[in-house]
Amino acid sequence: MSIRRASLGPLVVLALLLTAACGGDDDADPPTTDESQAEGPCALLPIADVSDLFGRDAEVAPPAAEGAATTSCLWEAVDEDGEFPTRHQLQLSVYENGGELDPRSYGEGSEPIEDLGDEAFVVREGTLGTTAGYRDGDRTVILTYAIVGGEDAPRPADSADQVVDLLRAAAASSD
Repeated sequence: MSIRRASLGPLVVLALLLTAACGGDDDADPPTTDESQAEGPCALLPIADVSDLFGRDAEVAPPAAEGAATTSCLWEAVDEDGEFPTRHQLQLSVYENGGELDPRSYGEGSEPIEDLGDEAFVVREGTLGTTAGYRDGDRTVILTYAIVGGEDAPRPADSADQVVDLLRAAAASSD
């Protein structure tokens, strides 16, 4: 069961990607770029660092459901340049009592990350993009970077080292 909980991250990102592609909820609260409003996992990374990853201003997306338990944060940015818009999304998920961590649930070719928690990995080209994660005691943290766009869209794998740096920053913020 603990592996299953740690594997929910890709499903949540997929659901958010599909919601964004379909237009989302028109009644949802507007995204925010105000770091003073950041709570839960959103407070673990400065929005400026996420914007650096995207190469444009990032915004915190509103939660999928009002009153939902806050175990993840989604940052987004859309680049309207070019023939097709490109959507950047970074999701940080934190699971307490997460148990064992299985990087294979995020794709093939996981690489270990040294000096981060009990278990840490990065999957550069995974099922949903680039995913990095770690387990430290009973806490599991997963960070997934996805880009949806046309043929000219950048590849998340090209930013895998930056994703790992953001995961390290989130770990340092949660101490």
